[in-house]
Amino acid sequence: MSVRNVIDRVLDKQNAKGMATYGQTLDDCPDEAYDWKMMAIEELVDGIQYLAKENQRLEKEINKLTGVRQDES
Repeated sequence: MSVRNVIDRVLDKQNAKGMATYGQTLDDCPDEAYDWKMMAIEELVDGIQYLAKENQRLEKEINKLTGVRQDES
């Protein structure tokens, strides 16, 4: 699957989730309804946390496969 296809699928899923939760599309949401900059910052902070957690998971997996103990890395 291409990167574009992954993005399209996630976007469609998120839009459907938003419609189910809020009953409207983002386009229909009033400009004043939220602090859009702060919402974006909060979402990006969440994304950074997810990436840091995935990095930890991958490092553990690499260490397990290479025989490196956690206290050695």
